[in-house]
Amino acid sequence: MNVVYARENSNQLTLVSDIYDNVIEQELIKKTSPFLYHNRSFTSDDLLREQQKFNRAALETMQKNGVSSEFLASKKEEYQVEESGIEIKNWNDWTNYFKALILDPPISFEKGESFSFNYNNAIAAFHSYVYASYIGDGAMLLKYADPSGTQFLKSLGVSYTNSGNYDFHNAMTHVTILLTASNTFEGRDYSLVLWRGQNSKNPQNGYISLQKTIFVKQNGIFLMTRDLNDSYFSRVIEVANVTGGVWKYSEFKKAMDKSQFPRSFYDFP
Repeated sequence: MNVVYARENSNQLTLVSDIYDNVIEQELIKKTSPFLYHNRSFTSDDLLREQQKFNRAALETMQKNGVSSEFLASKKEEYQVEESGIEIKNWNDWTNYFKALILDPPISFEKGESFSFNYNNAIAAFHSYVYASYIGDGAMLLKYADPSGTQFLKSLGVSYTNSGNYDFHNAMTHVTILLTASNTFEGRDYSLVLWRGQNSKNPQNGYISLQKTIFVKQNGIFLMTRDLNDSYFSRVIEVANVTGGVWKYSEFKKAMDKSQFPRSFYDFP
């Protein structure tokens, strides 16, 4: 890093190349170094240690300021990925790092179809979550959620005693599971389900959505969680160069054609 000096003359600043004072230059460099952007691809142990120190301080500040536990978890995951030197910039980076499994063919079902609750794997847990939301089984939703998931559900009005339709996209009654992905964070195993929702009777006159739901495995059971909801793990749609999550049918394919998603994600039978 270099210090660039300027000379003021008649209220005009002119850059000069001469070094006027080595001591001043070194002091300025020392003072500004902590505020410089450092490339995420670490090139030395010293730089990595400085980044770790900065990240720890940032997490401590967030915690003191009372940020939610799920957002804190997301930032921890983000910092861990960056400190490892891994760059997740596009669809291929994401699918490779998080061991994505693209379902071929995708798994489809109707939300209202009777389903025996099952939480022994991510796909069954997701199907159970969607079904419980659609029929308004708040007790089942809350039972199979971790603390962050429980807090989120209660903020939406879900309760153990009151029943109601907790599906906020209930017009999109047809669900297609597109992929699953996995991530281990702080000793816990997480699974993400990417899925498409649409009107089953006549999707051409309705809307299409792409959504993701995350689960954490605890004692062999998959619980809905909001942990990692703002992490690299959750950015499955963004890394494919897609903006937004709900489209009119007529606009959906146009958006997907510009994306990095495989065609199986947006080709309809």
